[in-house]
Amino acid sequence: MIAAASQNLPITEVIVTAPGQVAALNSGLRAVVSDITAITDDDAAPRTDWLQHMLTHFADPTVAGVGGRDVVTGSFRTPQETVGLVRFQGRVVGNHHRGTGTARHVDVLKGTNMAFRTAWVRRFGFDARLRGTGAQVHNDMLISLRIRAAGGILVYDPAVLVDHHPAIRAAGDPRTTWQFDAIRDESHNETIAVLEYLPAIRRGLYLAWAVLCGTKRNPGLLLLVALLPARRWRTVEAFAGSVAGRALGVHSWITKDSQPAG
Repeated sequence: MIAAASQNLPITEVIVTAPGQVAALNSGLRAVVSDITAITDDDAAPRTDWLQHMLTHFADPTVAGVGGRDVVTGSFRTPQETVGLVRFQGRVVGNHHRGTGTARHVDVLKGTNMAFRTAWVRRFGFDARLRGTGAQVHNDMLISLRIRAAGGILVYDPAVLVDHHPAIRAAGDPRTTWQFDAIRDESHNETIAVLEYLPAIRRGLYLAWAVLCGTKRNPGLLLLVALLPARRWRTVEAFAGSVAGRALGVHSWITKDSQPAG
């Protein structure tokens, strides 16, 4: 397949010997020779004007990264203006697949539809501390927040489109179901990203919010109680995974085990 495509496009095949998405991203990043590094997923198809729209924003030299909307197969949720932001208490709002309106600055881009100036992304690399089997969730969040913390500007433009057909991930991360391993790894990765990004005075607030409230997928104590009657054991498993992941994330953040693999 690569050989056939290479007849029309300058494609370089990169062999990855280590497991996991982070290793693959870093291997690809080392092979990049252009000023802009664009990233999408193996279950996504960029629109024909994808790069054209992105490059329009990169004409501004202060812009470090650009992303857009992924049109998810079978999803018909209400469009949202609030996309890719970190709230005061540290809660991260995604909604990249539901974004509407004009281009604006954001804190987080989504891995299925994002591009960075190569110098910026190479400055940090993708972090080998991130947990996960195959897909290491929130690698996009961590690289985005590191760039933001260093002063880089990220732009989200709903006109930058890819068609996204979410595929089944590796064992242990079924995307939609509440499974201990997947929730633990997701919570761990988010905790590292947010703790690195927030100023010291807000880190305690984030951890308190995460443990007491959290989200439906990563519930804290209050949501555990609220969701328990309807979801029973699934809620308990999600809560246990979330708490375990937060604890592991704090440990990884404090000890800085396994430094970024750039």
